[in-house]
Amino acid sequence: MRKRPFVKQGAFIAALRERKNLTVSALADRINVPGKTVEHWEEGRFFPDGAELAELAGALDAPMADILAGEPGDENAARQALSALASAKNTHEDLKSLLLFFLIVMDVIFLAVGLYTVQPSDSSLRWLASSWAFEIPRGLTEEYSISNQGFLGDGEVYIVYSDDGRADFNFHFQIGPNRQAETLAKSFLSPLPVPEEKLPDFSHRYLWQIVTKNGGNDQVVCFFDLETRQYYFISEFT
Repeated sequence: MRKRPFVKQGAFIAALRERKNLTVSALADRINVPGKTVEHWEEGRFFPDGAELAELAGALDAPMADILAGEPGDENAARQALSALASAKNTHEDLKSLLLFFLIVMDVIFLAVGLYTVQPSDSSLRWLASSWAFEIPRGLTEEYSISNQGFLGDGEVYIVYSDDGRADFNFHFQIGPNRQAETLAKSFLSPLPVPEEKLPDFSHRYLWQIVTKNGGNDQVVCFFDLETRQYYFISEFT
């Protein structure tokens, strides 16, 4: 009998697909792979390569880290799974590209957050750390910020950062495009007189995340532009 080294991940992929009410063939069509390929993933025979994993995560609305770990929200399991994949004998031939993919897009998999997390040094980074409990990495430079917050803190805040290639935020980005995230960002930005050149470009490839607190009254939508390596934080407090 053929070995099935990725049973946990395969079962998780199948559960995500069923949650989206997709058949195997419908999911395969969405990510442009044969139906047999999806079947083999779900059976645990193989694991998607880097490009396939990105497409799969987008189609299933799930972080790549969760699919890699075979369970939601366990960063340690994701790291351990990536290490196991590297040493498995019957992984895809292009596993090296998968590893490189994760090393480049560390915003998804949190491989080095312990190395990069520092106490923020400027006021906007301190605000992000205190208001949203983000662990702030090195290598960020504020490019633009604007706010219309009132005395009680209600209103919108918009901050744009660029990084030097090392930055890694300790929270789950997902693969875009995502209409909900874009709509939310445009809604939050509408009261702010932001120059067009400072707005996020949703025609680019990007990662996204929505974080809420206070029962959903306060929200921040975050984007990481994979082409410009800029972070966008658009928040609203009510």
